[in-house]
Amino acid sequence: MKPRPSSSQAVGIHPQNLSPAHGLRVAFAAASLAAAPWAAAQANDVTILEALSAMGAEILYVDREPFGHEVLVALPDGAVIDLDLGRDGTWLEATASDGSTFARAVLDGLLPAAVLQNPAFDRLNRVTEVERYPWGFEVYGFDASGFEMELAFTPDGERR
Repeated sequence: MKPRPSSSQAVGIHPQNLSPAHGLRVAFAAASLAAAPWAAAQANDVTILEALSAMGAEILYVDREPFGHEVLVALPDGAVIDLDLGRDGTWLEATASDGSTFARAVLDGLLPAAVLQNPAFDRLNRVTEVERYPWGFEVYGFDASGFEMELAFTPDGERR
């Protein structure tokens, strides 16, 4: 049985070049990431990794796939996020792993303010997954009663 490569090996980076503060920047240098605030993540797709790094996130695993990368990231609060990135580094899907939910700070980076301000979004008590499409976003989660919900929004916050 072949051992599974570490996240640094999966992206061709040597472990001695990684540190908790710089691991995401080094590992994704090929994507030409520029430092940007978390709130700008939706405006500049690849900044989601920089934003998570700024929050103190740590890469747990990176898997190169034919159409992009799967990145498992641990946040300082213990939450784990599974990100699917396209070949160009844009995020396509973000899932809160192990049944956890996204903190508001993470949602602020994933979704435009117009989506977060839509009254329908307030019905979601817990958000577990966000998918990004050319037409907008699908948000999955649960309402206060525990019923599973799926809401679709355009980038300008309108329900789809």
